[in-house]
Amino acid sequence: MDAGLSQSDRVSLKLHESFKKHSHNMHAAESLAADTLEIVQDLESFYVARGDVLDNLPDVRDAVARLSRDMQSVHDQCLPILQLGTSPERGLRRTLFKIEQWRSSKVESDIRNLREQANKCYRRFTRHIQLGAAVAIGELKGAVSEGFSATSRQLSALQASDENVLAFMGSTPAVLSTLPPGVMLSEDLVFKLYVRGHVSKLDDILKNLASIQSYAVEEPDERHTWPFIPQSSFQFRTSEAVEYARGNTVIELIRVQQDLLDAEAGGNPIQEGAWALHNLAINAAQLEMRSESLILCTWTVDLYKTLSKSHWDVYVPHLALAFYSLASASYRTGNFAQAMTMTTECLSLLKTCPPTFGTEILTAYALSRSAHFRCAIGEDSSASLRGTEDSVTMLERLGADQMAVIGPQQGENYTISSFHLTGGDQVVDAYAYALNMQRKLLYGSERYHEALDVGERALQVYRRLAQCYKHVDIEFMVATLCDFLCDDVFRDIIPLSSALNYAQEAVQIWEEVQGPTVAKEEHILDSLAMQTEIFVEMGRPSDALTVFQKLARRVRTMATNQRMYIHRMHDLASRLRSKKHYAEAATASRAIVEICRQTHL
Repeated sequence: MDAGLSQSDRVSLKLHESFKKHSHNMHAAESLAADTLEIVQDLESFYVARGDVLDNLPDVRDAVARLSRDMQSVHDQCLPILQLGTSPERGLRRTLFKIEQWRSSKVESDIRNLREQANKCYRRFTRHIQLGAAVAIGELKGAVSEGFSATSRQLSALQASDENVLAFMGSTPAVLSTLPPGVMLSEDLVFKLYVRGHVSKLDDILKNLASIQSYAVEEPDERHTWPFIPQSSFQFRTSEAVEYARGNTVIELIRVQQDLLDAEAGGNPIQEGAWALHNLAINAAQLEMRSESLILCTWTVDLYKTLSKSHWDVYVPHLALAFYSLASASYRTGNFAQAMTMTTECLSLLKTCPPTFGTEILTAYALSRSAHFRCAIGEDSSASLRGTEDSVTMLERLGADQMAVIGPQQGENYTISSFHLTGGDQVVDAYAYALNMQRKLLYGSERYHEALDVGERALQVYRRLAQCYKHVDIEFMVATLCDFLCDDVFRDIIPLSSALNYAQEAVQIWEEVQGPTVAKEEHILDSLAMQTEIFVEMGRPSDALTVFQKLARRVRTMATNQRMYIHRMHDLASRLRSKKHYAEAATASRAIVEICRQTHL
């Protein structure tokens, strides 16, 4: 093409192309760096906004974290290339530098490889999400193999062969093309598909009963004529407890289904179905089957509404409890407005009941939950605060602030599934919950002296419960309140030594408690950071550095949110420096640099 060009023209053309290619490479590198940085920032924002959900979806959470790390790595490798475009060389030396870059073709090759690396990471992430979507479709369809019986054989993980996927997903072979080889359907998924099928059948039976209005007028049974006491319990999360809860849930589902079929034919009483549906709704919620729990709660309300038409005084407390459970189920599914409406209905019904021990406890619980729901929908905090104050006052009138905690009854096996709180212990539990809600609202209103006072009272009550009930939820609350009481806003109210004791107690509990690993780890890191700050304020730099190094060791092995805690460590190093603890600040800074170097941040 350029055969007719002179030697000087060819040199000029090569020079022009060299500049052009260099500029093209720099634009490509800038574009790739900007794209990967945007992805990293989006993923970090997504994790902050949805961290609580992702912690319950470990596969998705790990995929998000892995993609974030991969994109960050690509971005970091782009930076040296971009520095070529800002070379300090001038004049002829800069021209020769650009020509050399063009001649080696290294820059162009590097950018191409990085772009392919980014695309490969994204393809792997997309494939993982396709798998998640395929499983979600299977859950939504709820097509369960009729030949599978959870009561006749042990649940097991099933390999996702064509037959198994078609049986449980009700799909076509085309769907299998989106699934990587070796995919397994988990035991949890199989169980939930099975239960979902039975809940769907219950829903159909109840709709038919409602359409033909075949509810028979019944005389209340012993369950409903005994003094009304709402039940509160702590659920165990061990594998044995989950297995027991699953088996019990399936058996009860089948039994209730048969009872309602008999009722449809004019047989067994509906009140047995109402009682059983309420218990099943609680079981489904504890097994994290939220939509199923909502369906069961909705029908429980409907049945008790019908029953209360003939025997109002007997059934209305149970109807109020059903509304309370429906409010909780609505909240768990994200319908905060409905949760608030159902709680209001519950409280309205309770006002019509003669005050008894059971109705007072339920009223106190409902007032506290109402405050929680009001906050969730952004209502004025003053109304919520009044609700918690009324709840606390009511429970203190029942003697909650003076009661000794009895603990589980001796000789009973509570390790199978759960244990129930009865009598005074139930009042104390309701009191602890109300105080905790009150201190949150006071803190949010910046009434720090009052928040501190209520927080200390809540801690004392939860400690009383923790002495008798060794359960993760109670230990979690004790540690959470210890973290709260060593907050910066209380520095001028309580001695630093007290704040330090709270921070140290929190770390000890978080390390011992058996709970979700990601959430627990971040609580430990927060408490260690708080300890470091307090030691700095107390003028004990050596102790501060010791705790800081413990924090650094944990941050170094974090899978997610590492960048956020590195920023926190920077702040701690700055505090040491501002207090003129230069040697400790330098050691802390070196630890941060080592983590960044190790993780390519």
